[in-house]
Amino acid sequence: MFKFPAGRDATAIQPEPLAAIAPTISVIVETFTVCHEYPPNEAEMQLGAVLDRLREQRYPKSRTEILVVLDEVSESLAAFIQHKYPEVRTEFIKKGTYFSMKNHGFDVARGEICALIDGDCIPSLDWLKRMEAALPDGVDVVAGKTRYRQGFPFAKTFSVFDFGHVQADPQGKTFSFNLNNVGFRKNVVRENRLDERARRNGACLLLWRQLQVANYNMVYDPNVFAGHGNDYRGTGFIRKHIERGFDAINLFRISEAGLLTGSRYMRLGPLVPLGMFAARIRFDFWRLVSNRHDLGIPIYAIPYYYGVSILIRGLEAVGGMTAVLKPDAFGED
Repeated sequence: MFKFPAGRDATAIQPEPLAAIAPTISVIVETFTVCHEYPPNEAEMQLGAVLDRLREQRYPKSRTEILVVLDEVSESLAAFIQHKYPEVRTEFIKKGTYFSMKNHGFDVARGEICALIDGDCIPSLDWLKRMEAALPDGVDVVAGKTRYRQGFPFAKTFSVFDFGHVQADPQGKTFSFNLNNVGFRKNVVRENRLDERARRNGACLLLWRQLQVANYNMVYDPNVFAGHGNDYRGTGFIRKHIERGFDAINLFRISEAGLLTGSRYMRLGPLVPLGMFAARIRFDFWRLVSNRHDLGIPIYAIPYYYGVSILIRGLEAVGGMTAVLKPDAFGED
């Protein structure tokens, strides 16, 4: 059973607040994840749990648009949505990717705020209410807190390395955001796009850097919470992190000059993945110490997590080296 972090009431659904003063929010749900990264026939179960929770949100229904983006491989999923969730708006694109589905959602969303949630991420009951509260005048982006749902093997461990890089500096500004749990004011995504040349991982980092350079005000709020499904089952975490390293090298190749530090070193070839490994384990050590309360790590457990860091960053270095030596190794995703 999924449990929310302490302090969240997941029992009763409260009456809607006054809709007249609430901004309109478009919740954009991509379906690439559930259709391509889970076993066959699991898409309906994953997405249904998300849509059920969105129905229960403590935010005015009249000020909420639920928008699900699908592609041609999702015909049965579209029929499922239209039958069981008639209030949900469905949009279709051809040959959808994780990033193109989100970009399309930005294009067609009608709300003042665009809230992104993945098809395997169950938000807390007050997710939209918390997100709206975290976006007062002057704030452009709010990065939420994502963790794997309790009950999955090593959920806490992998949460640290898959989602725990999103945190706040002393001023509350976010170091990054996960596209599975983030809210944007509509003008932000009208003027800025996810780079669809990114293979599967990393376009969120590119977008965050673009917004940072342009001085958008981006904050982190751990109360904007979502529980992620188990997409690392079995030995899946090995391929997942090898591909993340592979995709990082691709990001260095496509990013604009100066946007990502690694881009300036691409001429060094095989040394780049080694530098990436060193930089990431250094960052991991810093955040394990400085941000351990938000990560939920007791001080005595830091050596364990740092050992896992070396393993995971080593897998990413293998993927990075593969990208340098054989750029077409994984083909198109």
